[in-house]
Amino acid sequence: MSTFAPLLRLLTLLFLVNVTLAFDITFPAPTNYWVACGWNNMTWRSQSSDPSIVTIMLTNTNKTLLNDDFEIGNALEGADNAAMVYVPCLPAADGYALLFVNASGYDHKPEKVIYTSNEFGIKPKGSTPDPASGQSSIPNRYQPYLETPGIVLPQKGPSEVTNTTTNANSTDGALPKLDGSADTFKDFHPTQHNAAASSMTVVGDVLFVVVVAAFTALVVTS
Repeated sequence: MSTFAPLLRLLTLLFLVNVTLAFDITFPAPTNYWVACGWNNMTWRSQSSDPSIVTIMLTNTNKTLLNDDFEIGNALEGADNAAMVYVPCLPAADGYALLFVNASGYDHKPEKVIYTSNEFGIKPKGSTPDPASGQSSIPNRYQPYLETPGIVLPQKGPSEVTNTTTNANSTDGALPKLDGSADTFKDFHPTQHNAAASSMTVVGDVLFVVVVAAFTALVVTS
């Protein structure tokens, strides 16, 4: 029995490692960096057995730089394998890492984290993007909707507002360039802030008030 005990422990360890490393961040890697105060690309690999929806949090072991983990990508499709996220104006330093956590519980306790990336750096605002990012510049237009950490650009229309590969699982294809110059970028509003629907509602309310007022005036004058 004792002969098989070490083997059993080894197999258990390998199983746990395999489960823990299901997701795998491919950018930013330890030799890469993000740029503060702007939109940065991130890519990862996933397996069919991984959670379909995940939330991604930014962390740093140096709590004087980042006093707590915070959400940088909310309810992402795990199988998309790419997203553009807004990196706030954090101190330029090394030691940052990404946590994949449950999208419904946001539990980032060590034993609940689905995956932890390797550490990478963040450079100051205005720095040139990492050559491996696929970005020619870091979009940082000021808009209340876009400047909110955790709001992620949609994966539709990669040629316009995202730098997602058409085949997210491809390891050979170069990422499309994103320079923030597309007209659709400056007018973009996340789907959770549906401006078009709100406008239609306001117009409908105004028309209703006008009709009621006209009817009231007709009744009074007659």
